[in-house]
Amino acid sequence: MNDNEETGIKNLNEYLAVIQIVSLLLLLIISSSLLPGEANKLPDNFKIITIGIWVIGLFFIYIIWIFFLGRRKRRINTKPSRLDILLSIIYFFLITAIIYKTGAHESPYKNIFLLLVVMHTLKFGTVFGAVSVIFSSIGIMLNDLIILKRISNNPYLEADIVLIGVLIITNWLLGSFIKMIEDDAVHRARLETIAEMAGEVAHEIRNPLVAVKGFIQLEGLKEESSLDKGVIKLLLREIQRIEEIIAEFLKLGEAYELKVTEIDLRVLFKRIKLMMKTQLGFKNIFIEIKVDEHVPLIKGDVMLLRQVFVNIVKKAFETVGNGGKVEISASYVNNEVKVEISANRKTRGPFLHAQKEKQAIGLTINEMIIEKHKGRIEVLTKSDGGLQFTVFLPA
Repeated sequence: MNDNEETGIKNLNEYLAVIQIVSLLLLLIISSSLLPGEANKLPDNFKIITIGIWVIGLFFIYIIWIFFLGRRKRRINTKPSRLDILLSIIYFFLITAIIYKTGAHESPYKNIFLLLVVMHTLKFGTVFGAVSVIFSSIGIMLNDLIILKRISNNPYLEADIVLIGVLIITNWLLGSFIKMIEDDAVHRARLETIAEMAGEVAHEIRNPLVAVKGFIQLEGLKEESSLDKGVIKLLLREIQRIEEIIAEFLKLGEAYELKVTEIDLRVLFKRIKLMMKTQLGFKNIFIEIKVDEHVPLIKGDVMLLRQVFVNIVKKAFETVGNGGKVEISASYVNNEVKVEISANRKTRGPFLHAQKEKQAIGLTINEMIIEKHKGRIEVLTKSDGGLQFTVFLPA
């Protein structure tokens, strides 16, 4: 973790700590307002103000957390401190006291426990959120026992059970949502690491490769060389392929700026088809292109996108083998251009699972290029063992 990330996490921890203190002070103010007088309920206008403050506080917690997860690679905290546990206990007793003073089983403030669950789940995860749900449920039922002696005497029992169910579902949904975004953050961090390593490795390989290439070229200029002329040509051709691969890896380590132009996928796919047939030697494979008439022009770097689609089509060709068929289709769905490259498996022998295939093509140049275009790649294994690559690009 670099200094900027540590600073961001420290600042956000301080921000959430302030929110906790403000929430605690708010609960204390509400509790103190209930002590004098015989009224056991807050005035209506104070109710509205209080609920508004809770909603606004919850909104800010939500926004700041989404911002954090979208920009950072790690969670703020994974384990509550003693101070956090102490504050949570104080929250619990204050909320329980407020519910008791505002009508116990008839209190409209039972849903304040929802904020407690949300705050704990967002900051510490599903497990601590579940603990918060348990204590909140105890607080809800405790007021029923104090006033009614028996829970079964509560006319609002069904509503309380529904509220507890909402607390459980909220904890689960938030936990799932956080995990999904965290997985995406880890995935992006992995891509950045791969990009950095690829650039460093490519530099280390390129330097000695230049010397090897120069030596072979000198051997080729000699009239009496220790190497056969055909072997020299073969070596130079293979070195050129290595240089092309190195050039691609070097792009991963660079802050490459997209040269954005308008791209017609119909034209791009026809050129890729021609390239596959003529330059790359895939002559015994049939390519079918279907582009819906409603597909608009997309904006992107035509050279990089062509590289992605060529790599995917080549991977599809390896799947179908000679005499196979690769289908390339494009459609316009939900303000996105959806490109599907499908290959029916014809070859025999070992075959990679979709996840391994995704790691093979996704965690390298292809996925980084698509992410630069604000898109994504999905890979599925078909029932016949073939592959289907789906690329989503903004229109």
